[in-house]
Amino acid sequence: MKRVATLAAILLTPTLAFAQVGGDSIGVLQSSIDDLQHTIIIDCVPTFTRDLYQGLSGPDVECLQDILLAEGFSIPAGHTGYFGAQTRAALSAFQTIHKISPTAGYFGSITRGVFGTL
Repeated sequence: MKRVATLAAILLTPTLAFAQVGGDSIGVLQSSIDDLQHTIIIDCVPTFTRDLYQGLSGPDVECLQDILLAEGFSIPAGHTGYFGAQTRAALSAFQTIHKISPTAGYFGSITRGVFGTL
């Protein structure tokens, strides 16, 4: 699974927004920035070979975070590679939406199976 956002869209959106609005350019630019913060370039191919849980770190955790962010789940710190409380909360929300029980924020075989269908 590999998702890639179009770099041109990321670079051009604020420029186009600025050119179109004149006096309201700051507000429109801020809105564009807010929208772009939800655009994540995922440059990982998830090959999850271990269960992930709070306290772990590594490239597989960073990949998990990238996917959660790309799916619209909130991790305010971003993709740090550390599985902390924010990643646990985002994963728990993912599990709730996908009806995975329990929704403990633990990335085990059941959640890996659902990730494989994304």
